Amino acid sequence: MRFRRLDAAARVLCLLGPLAAVFLFVTGRFVVPLLERVPLTAALLARVCVWHSVTYIPCPLCGGTRALALAARGRWGASLMMNPLATCLLAGALAAAVWLGLCAATGRDVGLTAAGRLLRARPTRYIALALLAALWLRQVHLALNVRPL
Repeated sequence: MRFRRLDAAARVLCLLGPLAAVFLFVTGRFVVPLLERVPLTAALLARVCVWHSVTYIPCPLCGGTRALALAARGRWGASLMMNPLATCLLAGALAAAVWLGLCAATGRDVGLTAAGRLLRARPTRYIALALLAALWLRQVHLALNVRPL
């Protein structure tokens, strides 16, 4: 199978994927734990969700920062329990970073066009919305019955 060549601008854009993954890892591994040690920033990190502060109902991303920090420390199970969406987004970001790095290194379109078509397809949007709704119901259930987020 032959892959089309990427122009210079597309190769630079492909390099942004691995850089974003490194940024996420460094933030979750070093910056968030450091901020959690300072009382003022720990209080800010605990309640940064405007939706939750106003309605007392957790949004689908509540607990996402803590989940990313747990995943960056290698505690994937605890991360999944904290917020499955953030953990899946991190795993997807890591996979995309490797893929985009491969595209940048080879200078070839290794499935980027096909992936773009898949992500723009209408069924993909419906599946994403259904998963987001299910996650939100899970977050509300946990907040009402088990523990505060």
